[in-house]
Amino acid sequence: MQEQILFELDYSADEMSVEKEAKIFEAGEYPDKEITVTEDDLDAIVGNFAGAPVKVEHTDSPLDPLGTVKSVWRNGRDLFAKLAFPKDLAAFLERRGVKKLSVALWKDPLRLAEVSLVLAPRVPSASIFGQADPQSAIRNLERW
Repeated sequence: MQEQILFELDYSADEMSVEKEAKIFEAGEYPDKEITVTEDDLDAIVGNFAGAPVKVEHTDSPLDPLGTVKSVWRNGRDLFAKLAFPKDLAAFLERRGVKKLSVALWKDPLRLAEVSLVLAPRVPSASIFGQADPQSAIRNLERW
């Protein structure tokens, strides 16, 4: 049996007022992890979504959680999420240019365990978008 991730927010729902959309993952081959992720797998992640924390570099810290994952959805081969942060932390992340993301997944059933802010994401295009409009974010990805 897998260990459950438990987290509590130090912030009220009102304080988690800054929402950012992000590409967090994509279907593909991940030979170092010995897995292949399909669009059907992404759909399973969406269907099994039950909330998740935002962390730093996939490690537990006294700062956890920095934010929360409010929702996830698939568009083609890409998995997107709406992330929520406290206003003061969101401003700090913006000033520091923190945008790169990585995910951790649980198996059986396949689901999102957490999203982490990272220096070197496995998926180079996994990033927080500055726009509030997900269609703008998708158009930006298509330009790459």
